[in-house]
Amino acid sequence: MTSSLAWPSANTSTTPASSIPKADARQGQADAMGASLDIVISSDMGKGGAMVNGQPALDEGMGAQVWAVMADGAVESAGVIGQEPHDDVWMPLPGGTASVLVTEEVAVGAAQPTGAVLANVTL
Repeated sequence: MTSSLAWPSANTSTTPASSIPKADARQGQADAMGASLDIVISSDMGKGGAMVNGQPALDEGMGAQVWAVMADGAVESAGVIGQEPHDDVWMPLPGGTASVLVTEEVAVGAAQPTGAVLANVTL
């Protein structure tokens, strides 16, 4: 799927919208009980990530675990958002990420998502 933008040229006419391709970046946003995630993934670059701000309001000893979900359903942990305040913390994600799942897990993290779903973003 290709989207385009029209940009003004020096002669004040516009370039046709179909002539400027949009990058392959896929984006999404999520709120996980007070922790906000701004997500971007690039298949061309083979990587992406989530910028985390805030902190999840969870029971003591619990965290918000971020999962990269691939098109085939495989999951990979990107890490756990603890209950301390976060300010522009970057969590790397693989370029093949099709969606991002955030679940409530023990603060040390889980091997697979088993807790309550706090957010689910399709990219």
